[in-house]
Amino acid sequence: MLFNGVWTSFVAVPFLVLAPTYFPNLAHRLILVGVESVTMIFWFAGFIALAVALPGPSYCHGSDCSSLQAATTFGAFEWVLFAITSATAVMGVMRSGPSKTANVGV
Repeated sequence: MLFNGVWTSFVAVPFLVLAPTYFPNLAHRLILVGVESVTMIFWFAGFIALAVALPGPSYCHGSDCSSLQAATTFGAFEWVLFAITSATAVMGVMRSGPSKTANVGV
């Protein structure tokens, strides 16, 4: 989950936000979809792995377990958000013509 936070904060979001505006040659629409999809898969794998590693609720007490349960919940929420944006990106690619860069400002 730590990797997911670092990947999202320092690689995925800066690339997805800045590349179409400042580096349109790097912002190929399939690369944007790939970064979205890989990030979604990372979040899915992360929150599932953490949920499996947690003990059952009857054995999990204290602030450590509560923190891990909250991290699992927020990881699932982050996965849902990236699943929605990935689906939106895929639909945009399927609807658009044979363009090489992202449609900025359209």
